[in-house]
Amino acid sequence: MTIVKHSIDAEMAEKAVAAAATKATELKLKMCIAVADEAGDLKAFLRMDGAPKLSIGIAQDKAYTAEPLAKFIERGEFSLCSRGGAAGAQAGAGLSCVTRSI
Repeated sequence: MTIVKHSIDAEMAEKAVAAAATKATELKLKMCIAVADEAGDLKAFLRMDGAPKLSIGIAQDKAYTAEPLAKFIERGEFSLCSRGGAAGAQAGAGLSCVTRSI
């Protein structure tokens, strides 16, 4: 019996971070971007200039939680989600996500 283990390598993790940072810049967002491997461990991270310190842990936690959705990694895609800055911290603020190929 063969067990296939899918993981993201450092190069792909860095590409995902770079692609997400490019899209965040286009959207005029200052974000913390985290990529986790199949075990949920941090593989790559970027805190863009001006991104809130509070977002560091949140981004890492979301990457850990989102790992089961690794099918996107296999297809070479990433999802960029934002609550829209300070207004997003208010109750009822919508979450907007964009999926892009890398």
